[in-house]
This record gives sequence, C-alpha cells and structure tokens, in this order.
Amino acid sequence: MIITTEKGGRTKGHGPTLMVHLAKTENEEAVIAEIGNCLAETISEFLTTVEIYRDASLRATPRRTPAFHHVTVNPSRDHSRETLLRAAHRVRRELDPAGTRPYAIVFHRKRRAEPGGSNEHAHVLVGSAD
Repeated sequence: MIITTEKGGRTKGHGPTLMVHLAKTENEEAVIAEIGNCLAETISEFLTTVEIYRDASLRATPRRTPAFHHVTVNPSRDHSRETLLRAAHRVRRELDPAGTRPYAIVFHRKRRAEPGGSNEHAHVLVGSAD
C-alpha cells in the first residue's frame, strides 16, 4: 500500500484543484464515503468548513498554515471498500488522535496509467485546526 500526504489549503487554489481532480471525466467514480465532525455534506462544504476553522484559529497569523491534510491511500491490490475505509480511518487517527477534527473520506476509482495496483484508492482529508 502506498500512502501519500500533503498539507492543503494554504492557498485558495488547493481545494478547487482537488475538486477538479475528483470530477475529471476519465474517473470511473468519486464517491464520498464519510464526512465527520462537522455539518458539511459535500466536499465543497467540507473545504469551506476547514478554511473557516483555520482562519478562526489563526487570528492575525498569515495564511501559510494549511487548512487540511490530504492523504491518499493507494492499495497494491483490490480490496473491499470496507477494508479501504478501515485503512483510511487508521491514517485519520494518526493525524487526529483525539478524533475531534473535521474529516472527509472519498473513494476514487479510475484506470491506472500503468499496470499494477488497484483502480480504487481513498482520499482522506483531515482539518488542521480543532
């Protein structure tokens, strides 16, 4: 399993770039598995929520602080969505041991550019501020 991570939401472009990535026509599917610890029902609402949390926690600090952590969980072979969701939650708990930060998990299915690995992976988004 390959896991990638980056801090997102330092600029206004990261969230929209992620939305475009999940909405590409070559995708077979992008579906929200879960959104938690906030009232958001869509990824767009989630991104707005974590930006508000970041801005409220910063007060006068510049926007260099990320609004969220973006992790992809890329299995080396096909797994059930239940297994993929469990793996995503393990990653989420590493970033948020208290389990209080807003999070979103998206299943993303697309053909791989090169053979090998699973066509489905998970995007895990975890707010940077409580």
